[in-house]
Amino acid sequence: MPSRKIVGRGRVEQLKEHERRFLDILEPQIVGFPSGRLVQTEAPDFIVTALKRKIGIEVTKIQQQSGSNRSRRQESEQEKIANEAVRIFETQNSVALEVKIRFSANGEFNKRNRNYFATAIAILVNAYLPIEDGPRVLHNDWSDPEMFPYELDSIGIYRLASLKRNFWSVSSAGFVQEDFVAEMQAVISKKDALIPSYQSCSEYWLLIVSEGNSASTFFRPSRETLDHQYRSVFQRIFFLEAFTKKVSELKVLSLQIPTAHTASVLDKGP
Repeated sequence: MPSRKIVGRGRVEQLKEHERRFLDILEPQIVGFPSGRLVQTEAPDFIVTALKRKIGIEVTKIQQQSGSNRSRRQESEQEKIANEAVRIFETQNSVALEVKIRFSANGEFNKRNRNYFATAIAILVNAYLPIEDGPRVLHNDWSDPEMFPYELDSIGIYRLASLKRNFWSVSSAGFVQEDFVAEMQAVISKKDALIPSYQSCSEYWLLIVSEGNSASTFFRPSRETLDHQYRSVFQRIFFLEAFTKKVSELKVLSLQIPTAHTASVLDKGP
């Protein structure tokens, strides 16, 4: 496959880095994925130009809507703790790691104790990070709450030479949703409504991501969910289970894109 030229603008924001990471998982699993010039844009998120094709790719996430306000607040606060922990770690160590933090179910997390838990996590990761590429999982044995607070259940540390920056996330308990046709269609329809504002392309693809790193992002599509025919103006739609890196292409009943927006874009730059 020919090498691809990547066009970026300055320092890539964290959100764009995550979107690009998801696209990197998708690419090798799709036969005939275009090997042309890839540009990071805003509407859509990426554009690939190859020969006479100009493909706009939008990346979005799906989340469960159920759950109490308190559980959502706790989940949000745990993510803030993880973000603060990686910030503290980066002041002490330049090694890039993938870290998955599992908090105890009975913990109470808020702005007042955010720095306390973030500091504890950063210290643990810095003290026990693998010397060579590979994983290390720290399990709380409940013997030293000053070093390993009871509110932390475990920390998974993954060192990979290919990582260019830190990816720290929260793993939490929750149920896996398998039947979510309505939720999937809602995500698709929301993105459909934005296509008139996108740059003109000859094709549009949508990548829907289930991160699987927190309770609200636990999805494992049932056969019914995958076999359903979704209505969309996107020509191709993919569902990515990011935790397992599994990609499924959804069935699409194509809707018409507004005529003014489908004017020929062949041989035009982004």
